Parts: sequence; structure tokens; C-alpha cells
Amino acid sequence: MTMTRALLLMSLVTIVCIWASNAAMDASPGPDAMAMSSQVSGSPSQEPQEPPCCEEDKQPTPKTDDEECCEQEAIQEPKKDEDCCEDEASRATAFIEAPKFADLSVLDQDGQRVQFHTDLIAGKTVLINVFFSTCTTVCPPLTATMRRVQQLTKEQHGDAIRIISVSVDPANDTPARIKKFGALFGAEPGWSFITGDKPTMDQLLRSLDAATGDITQHTATVLIGNDQTGEWARTYGLSSADGIAEIASGIEQRAAVFRRLAEASEYFPNNVLVDHDGNSLRFFDDLLRDRLVLMHVLFTRCTGVCPPIIQNLKNTCAILEDRLGPEVVILSITVDPEFDNVERMKAYHDDAELPDDGWLLLGGEEADVKQVLTKIGAWTSLKEEHNGWLILGNTRTGDWRKLQAMASPLQIADMAREMLGESVPVPTPETATREK
Repeated sequence: MTMTRALLLMSLVTIVCIWASNAAMDASPGPDAMAMSSQVSGSPSQEPQEPPCCEEDKQPTPKTDDEECCEQEAIQEPKKDEDCCEDEASRATAFIEAPKFADLSVLDQDGQRVQFHTDLIAGKTVLINVFFSTCTTVCPPLTATMRRVQQLTKEQHGDAIRIISVSVDPANDTPARIKKFGALFGAEPGWSFITGDKPTMDQLLRSLDAATGDITQHTATVLIGNDQTGEWARTYGLSSADGIAEIASGIEQRAAVFRRLAEASEYFPNNVLVDHDGNSLRFFDDLLRDRLVLMHVLFTRCTGVCPPIIQNLKNTCAILEDRLGPEVVILSITVDPEFDNVERMKAYHDDAELPDDGWLLLGGEEADVKQVLTKIGAWTSLKEEHNGWLILGNTRTGDWRKLQAMASPLQIADMAREMLGESVPVPTPETATREK
């Protein structure tokens, strides 16, 4: 009896197995389904294929140009953390018109209330980016890049270049939270993290052209500029820190020249003098601005120190021949303006065979000449007692020096060349894409 039951049970199991096997064969998946199963389970397929940039079911008309496809997808569903659809043009530096910043009352990371334009931007070279403290995609690498930029610019310009990071999530980014965020990246003084109430921050972000309905899709660009010069650039915030620092450095260098010229224009008078050809020239705007000048005093009737000084400076001109005129100008200012009129100065210039380009004899009304020479410490009521100094000045660099006019011509020429310095190539509006 037991043997019979065992045989019956074995027969039933055999029948069930055969039925299950046939059913499985009938439902066997095709090659496409097997490939999909392999991808889902994580097992590598024999012939892996990269997914297309844009899914065909989202594009009724298939695109033959991958870049166009990517651009269309980026418009529909921008993804800041993917490289598939990067637009190289968006990463180029573009010099732009000066933004019109809203001068709003905001809070910095220390909880101090500041005016965005007046306190943070006016008169400074700045880099401005946007962020939020809970961001896990673009913000950390962008902030790390800004930290490196701060290190690089401090090495060259000290605290002249500032960084401003503006929160796109003011509802959550309290001063304490954004201060902690900055500390994570080692932000140093000169870097302001900004927040405030939502209406104010929304207005500020609009003025920065950085408003967004989705904070996770905020811009990764950086604004770099100087409020005094009005020179502004927009660049990609995840490009190299060296490149961003170079742009900022170039803008700051030109801004520094602007500041020095502004300071010099306040110091030097702008009285009108008259040259040996009868041209009326303003002392600062026409004679000092944007050039290296070598100034001394003389009078045409002098038979003492003036002739040898003139010959010494002629020898200096022979050494500076390639620089005289475009970059270097000698200004010989009379201390006897009542006698030294245009005709006498012209005759003196020609008799001494002075260069036509780069050497001016200057006179004019006594009151104007006296004010100019008093400012440079060279006026004397006794013309025979005038000094024998040569004053060298570069208004662009703010470098002013003085030595005897009878110093070695080579010494004078070397000092002039040193004061001219070497030009450093930096990004300028002429060498970058200008954005209208």
C-alpha cells in the first residue's frame, strides 16, 4: 500500500513539472525583453548602448543634430548637474553693460543690516554669485571655486576684490545658516553672504538677472565688475578659478588706474598753459593724464644751469627715442612767463634743436604758471634761483620721483623705463565677447 502511494505521488510531480516547463517556454521573453531585464537587474548586457540625448517619445520628429536635440531638452528640462547639454557659449566670458543694482536693505552672515549697493558694491571690484545653503549640486563646487578665487586675488590685490554670495532661498537661509555654510569652505573677511526677507530678495535677484521659480535651477554664472569704471563681465562659475581670478584681476587693475587718475586730478591743478606752438593745454587733462612726464623749470634768458640741463635731457631723449612722444613727454615750464611768450619759446625750442614730438616748452598767464609750479614745488619769484630738479611722474600708476636734472642720462632713462613698467595681458572688453 505504501509503495503504491509513493509511485502515484512521483507520477503527479512529473506531470506538474512537464506542464510548468511547457508554460515557461511559451512565455519565454524575446531578446529585447531579456536586454531590459539585464539592465534592470544590474547584469551587464553583451552590447551596452548609450541612451540617446533626447527620448524619441518626447520628440515626435526625430532630431538628426544631437546638439539641437540637447538644446531643446535643456530648454524644456534644464539640469544643472548634467554635462549632456552644456552650451559652450554660456561658459564664455562676456563683457556686459553695467547692471542696475537695487540698493536694498539686506542682512549679511553676521546679521548686520547693509545696503546692497552702497555698502557692498560702490567703489569696489566685486564677484557676485547666487547659492542656497542646502544645495547639494552646483553650490558646493561653485563656492569652492570662489574660495580659491579669493585666495588668488588676495595674493595680488589684498582686500581690494570682494565676493558677494546671494541666497535664492531666504525663507530658510538665516544669517546663522549662511555663516555656517561659508565657514565650511573657509570664507575669509571680504566675502559677504547675503539674505533677507523674501520680497526684498526676490527684487534683488531680479536686478541681478538671477530670479528663478525653482531654486534648484538657479544660475551658475558669476558677475564680475567695478562700480566706478562701469566695467562688468559675466562668466561661468564652474570654470577654472585661475581664469575667473584673472578676469577679476584685470578689472581691478584698470579700476586702480581709474582711482589713481581721480586722485591725481584732485591734487593737480588744471590751469591752461600755452606751448611753444601757441596751443592752449590744460595742465592735468592734456599734459599729465595717461603718460609719463619729465618736468623741470627754465627761462629762455638763462645763461647758467638751463643750457646744460637742456643738453643733458637731449642725451636722455636719444636713449628714450622709441618711447618719446607716445609714452614719455618732457615738460619744460618757464619761471619767467611775462618775458617768455610763444615767439621766444618757439625760437628757443628751434635753436636748441629739440624734438618736435615729446618735448614741450610751456608758458602762459603768470597766475596760471605760478599755480602750476607752486603745486609741484618749483615756483620762485627770483627766476635766477630756480631749482635744478627733474620730476618724473606717472599718473596711471601714481609713481612720482625726483632727481637732479643733471643726473646721468642713462640713469634718467632707466628710471623712466622702470616707471613705465611692463604691460600685462588681461581680459578686456576688446578681447572678449561683448554682450549687448
